[in-house]
Amino acid sequence: MRYLSGEATHVVIAPKMANRTRLPLFTIAILAGLLLGFPVSIAAGMVVFDRITTVGKPVFLKILTKGQFFSEGGRRVEVRIGNRQSHHLLSGGDGYAYLKYLPQAAGFEKIIAVSEDDEASGLLLVMNPGETALVIGTEGGLRTSLFSEKTKSDSREALIQLTKQFRIVYLTRWLGMGLVKNWLKREKYPPSVVLRWRGPEVFKKMKNSDIEVAAVIGSAALMKAAPEYVKERYTFEKTTKGTTVKDWAEIVRLIRSENGGSPDQQPGLKDQD
Repeated sequence: MRYLSGEATHVVIAPKMANRTRLPLFTIAILAGLLLGFPVSIAAGMVVFDRITTVGKPVFLKILTKGQFFSEGGRRVEVRIGNRQSHHLLSGGDGYAYLKYLPQAAGFEKIIAVSEDDEASGLLLVMNPGETALVIGTEGGLRTSLFSEKTKSDSREALIQLTKQFRIVYLTRWLGMGLVKNWLKREKYPPSVVLRWRGPEVFKKMKNSDIEVAAVIGSAALMKAAPEYVKERYTFEKTTKGTTVKDWAEIVRLIRSENGGSPDQQPGLKDQD
């Protein structure tokens, strides 16, 4: 993992109203599978949100301080990016603390936050100009991987192969980011940032940070939410806003065909009958 260099500034931002949506039944099954499949390790008193940007583009690192059940403001937070000096923040009345950071080099960097006895971490991905990202909706793109070892193996191998050409960005709509991170790590998927998806806003933020999206893989709802400039959209569901595929081998073949790679260069992936 490469260390990043950059400058940080403490800022205060007014809180936004959260979008409230209903939890679909299939996600309850996924959540149960996640909870039963492995122990969850999430800091109850703190959340550090993953972030993505490009070199030379400032990004707001976001930390949430919590009490036993709800957010808790007015807490002092020490934030460290990689192995550089710490920054001391004070969370606002809504529990959020922000740090403006200007990265100067590409790569991944760990963000560590400490407040009293609580400690949590997140991941910052900084891309070079010209690098492209594959956006993976975990609920739609990796949903069947929870219940099928073959699909899990195929999806993992597909993403490992695609990381040789693209940066992976995971999205989660209904599940907690900590749950998704733990599952991805446990199942040895390529490590990367996990961003919260609440509609088209996540794509607007990536565009504002000069993030170029090569393709989107996920649910039919994600196909619909993806902006028009994203031409490659792949889903296992019925859709009029993208391409319905039968397996991960087909996804790899189509993406490589559209992006100058070899359609047949797919070690470890076989078409499903």
